[in-house]
Amino acid sequence: MHRKTMLWTAVLVLVILGIAIAQVPKQISYQGRVTDDVGNPLTGPHNFTFSLYTDPAAVTPIWSETQNGIVVTNGLYNVMLGEVTAFPDSVNFSQQYWLGVSVDGGAELTPRYQLGATPY
Repeated sequence: MHRKTMLWTAVLVLVILGIAIAQVPKQISYQGRVTDDVGNPLTGPHNFTFSLYTDPAAVTPIWSETQNGIVVTNGLYNVMLGEVTAFPDSVNFSQQYWLGVSVDGGAELTPRYQLGATPY
């Protein structure tokens, strides 16, 4: 193989590796706190539905997933959004989104949570 060809091959491999490494992760760590109707923190396993919206008043989510059996301790829980249902390619996090959360099939909690930029 010629030196020039080997050099271009090495450069191409490095560029491809750089692109693969630089991709934005497709999951979001999210922590929340939930209580019952009178303000007591929930405890134990609960089913959560998370929905993503482009507007705080939007009716139709652009993404949604349900995570079953999430362990809640003294009202606190931690999940990875996108773990069950991958975000579609159209959700590239280049704009503002709002997160809706519902617990055990109930109505969506209000207000929706406005997502902010975080390092990865």
